[in-house]
Amino acid sequence: MSSMLSPEQPYIIVSVVTPETDDPSTSGRVINFPCAPTISHEMLEQGDGLTWSLRGPWRDRGYATMDALYLQERNAEGAAAWAKYLADAQAGKRVGAFPREQLPREVLRRQACGETDVAQALVDAKRTAPVTSRTVKP
Repeated sequence: MSSMLSPEQPYIIVSVVTPETDDPSTSGRVINFPCAPTISHEMLEQGDGLTWSLRGPWRDRGYATMDALYLQERNAEGAAAWAKYLADAQAGKRVGAFPREQLPREVLRRQACGETDVAQALVDAKRTAPVTSRTVKP
């Protein structure tokens, strides 16, 4: 990382979903990266303004952003709920766990380690660790 964030700098949280694995503790986990023009992350690249995307090698390994998964599923309502969840967390509000039924279906499938039945994936995902595993500190 290139430098520390200061409170007056604009930044956003980019949520990255890990690829599907055989391990429920790593498959479909969500990692939150604080991103700003002064902060760089190995797996992310900055676009115009405060937009970020995965670098090709990470996309090729199966990582995905939450934004991309919501867009792929045409789930604007879920994307808005996720954005509010992140904004509330950034503002220091107590947010608890994000409702699993509002997650992209692909996240649930990954968290169920390849379960193809989305309804079963939701049941399986409720038995695993919380959806957001960690936030990467700058």
